[in-house]
Amino acid sequence: MRGFRAVQALNPDGHIVGSGLDGARGQVADLSQTPRFYEVAYDVARRTNDAALRAEIYDTVRKFLDWALSSGK
Repeated sequence: MRGFRAVQALNPDGHIVGSGLDGARGQVADLSQTPRFYEVAYDVARRTNDAALRAEIYDTVRKFLDWALSSGK
Protein backbone atom coordinates (compact mmCIF):
# COMPACT_ATOMS: atom_id res chain seq x y z
CA MET A 1 0.00 0.00 0.00
CA ARG A 2 2.88 2.35 0.64
CA GLY A 3 3.97 1.81 -2.96
CA PHE A 4 0.56 2.98 -4.18
CA ARG A 5 0.89 6.00 -1.90
CA ALA A 6 4.30 6.85 -3.37
CA VAL A 7 2.95 6.65 -6.92
CA GLN A 8 -0.08 8.71 -5.93
CA ALA A 9 2.18 11.42 -4.48
CA LEU A 10 3.39 12.11 -8.03
CA ASN A 11 -0.11 13.27 -8.99
CA PRO A 12 -1.63 16.17 -7.05
CA ASP A 13 -5.15 15.14 -8.12
CA GLY A 14 -4.97 11.75 -6.33
CA HIS A 15 -4.80 9.63 -9.48
CA ILE A 16 -2.74 6.46 -9.27
CA VAL A 17 -1.08 6.03 -12.67
CA GLY A 18 -1.11 2.47 -13.92
CA SER A 19 -4.18 1.54 -11.92
CA GLY A 20 -5.79 0.00 -14.98
CA LEU A 21 -7.91 3.01 -15.86
CA ASP A 22 -5.74 4.03 -18.79
CA GLY A 23 -6.06 2.29 -22.14
CA ALA A 24 -3.03 0.31 -23.22
CA ARG A 25 -1.84 -0.36 -26.77
CA GLY A 26 -5.05 0.72 -28.45
CA GLN A 27 -7.41 -1.08 -26.11
CA VAL A 28 -10.38 0.65 -24.58
CA ALA A 29 -10.13 1.64 -20.94
CA ASP A 30 -13.27 -0.15 -19.81
CA LEU A 31 -11.51 -2.60 -17.50
CA SER A 32 -9.97 -1.52 -14.25
CA GLN A 33 -7.97 -2.88 -11.37
CA THR A 34 -9.65 -0.34 -9.10
CA PRO A 35 -11.93 -2.83 -7.30
CA ARG A 36 -8.87 -4.97 -6.55
CA PHE A 37 -7.08 -1.90 -5.16
CA TYR A 38 -9.94 -1.28 -2.73
CA GLU A 39 -10.04 -4.95 -1.71
CA VAL A 40 -6.32 -5.02 -0.96
CA ALA A 41 -6.49 -1.72 0.92
CA TYR A 42 -9.34 -3.04 3.06
CA ASP A 43 -7.61 -6.36 3.75
CA VAL A 44 -4.32 -4.75 4.77
CA ALA A 45 -5.99 -2.07 6.92
CA ARG A 46 -8.18 -4.67 8.62
CA ARG A 47 -5.27 -6.97 9.48
CA THR A 48 -2.60 -4.52 10.59
CA ASN A 49 -2.07 -3.33 14.14
CA ASP A 50 -0.10 -0.33 12.87
CA ALA A 51 -2.36 2.70 13.31
CA ALA A 52 -0.06 4.89 11.19
CA LEU A 53 -0.26 2.45 8.27
CA ARG A 54 -4.04 2.30 8.62
CA ALA A 55 -4.18 6.11 8.46
CA GLU A 56 -1.96 6.14 5.36
CA ILE A 57 -4.19 3.56 3.67
CA TYR A 58 -7.30 5.57 4.50
CA ASP A 59 -5.74 8.75 3.09
CA THR A 60 -4.60 6.98 -0.10
CA VAL A 61 -8.01 5.42 -0.72
CA ARG A 62 -9.81 8.69 0.09
CA LYS A 63 -7.69 10.67 -2.40
CA PHE A 64 -8.11 8.05 -5.11
CA LEU A 65 -11.86 7.85 -4.56
CA ASP A 66 -12.13 11.65 -4.69
CA TRP A 67 -10.31 11.56 -8.04
CA ALA A 68 -12.37 8.65 -9.37
CA LEU A 69 -15.68 10.35 -8.51
CA SER A 70 -14.65 13.78 -9.80
CA SER A 71 -16.17 15.03 -13.02
CA GLY A 72 -13.00 16.62 -14.40
CA LYS A 73 -11.18 13.59 -15.82
